[in-house]
Amino acid sequence: MHASSYSAQIDAGLVRVPVDQVFSLEQIAAAHEYAEGPEVRGTVVVSS
Repeated sequence: MHASSYSAQIDAGLVRVPVDQVFSLEQIAAAHEYAEGPEVRGTVVVSS
């Protein structure tokens, strides 16, 4: 599938990305450690 059709599907709300954990920028080391661990089940987000 072409990248632009993925973008259209995301814009239409047809693709959902599960967010596992949200970490602050100050917690970047913990976020990195968590993302490499076996318990991660979705996207790990780092927010400023």
